[in-house]
Amino acid sequence: MKVRVLYNPWSGSQLKSRGDLDELRSVFLGYGLQVEMIRLTEKYQCTVMARQAVEEGYDMVVVVGGDGTVNEAVCGLVNSDVRLGIIPAGSGNGISRTLGIPLNTYEACRVIAEGDNRRIDVGLLNGHHFLGVAGVGYDALVGHLFEQRWGKQRGLGSYFLSALAGYFQYRPYPIQLRTGQESRSIAPLLVTIANTTQFGGGAIIAPHAVPDDGLFDVCIIHHLSLLQALYYWPRLFSGRIDTVPQWEMLRADTLELLSEKPVPVHVDGDFLELSAHVRISLVPGGLSVRVPG
Repeated sequence: MKVRVLYNPWSGSQLKSRGDLDELRSVFLGYGLQVEMIRLTEKYQCTVMARQAVEEGYDMVVVVGGDGTVNEAVCGLVNSDVRLGIIPAGSGNGISRTLGIPLNTYEACRVIAEGDNRRIDVGLLNGHHFLGVAGVGYDALVGHLFEQRWGKQRGLGSYFLSALAGYFQYRPYPIQLRTGQESRSIAPLLVTIANTTQFGGGAIIAPHAVPDDGLFDVCIIHHLSLLQALYYWPRLFSGRIDTVPQWEMLRADTLELLSEKPVPVHVDGDFLELSAHVRISLVPGGLSVRVPG
């Protein structure tokens, strides 16, 4: 099997030295894989390298990085037969957690060598692909603050501080929500379009999401007071967010959101833009991913 490995040195990975990467190469060679190792040096290079791998006849592209790096690879692999392998090395690893990919590097290597292939859906938001979750509103702002303030000091504590700061900064605006079945006006704290279950780090926003069912779980959280938000915060990590009265969910394969003012938008945890018009659609079975057997 011909494999291209794309390593993001900024992802938080413990694989920092050339010796670590050489050891990783040796692990793959031990499984009989033909491996090319590429250390990424600039943003969006991962997309270019993944797309080239499709053109050059590789069997698999392996990403060593977090959800943002995985997202870049997806943009180069979508609608191809080249499989995606993931060695989780980010701060959240929400996509890997949902798919059951081990967080241990060497166990993840075993999955890449011996696992099964699973075709899963891919989302498309304003022309940008996503594999895990995309969001409009508060969650996008929190991700932006987290990256700006805590990019080098990641962890649950840093995320909580970003969430707290974001609560005082974000003001919900009226949004017109349209699907193929309904149209209504809401003023939500956030709208999360979930293909997988979580933001990352164990924060489960869509406990019922299935990544190959041809539908998004569209999760809406309506306004919460600060005390309510603090009270319900643990339920985000216990898989019980669906018991919060201000949480609701609908399923759809297309979605349109129109806001009176531009609101923050993210894809797979990376802040994308401010937009007053967001279009989301689904690419059924758009990607083949290596998962545990």
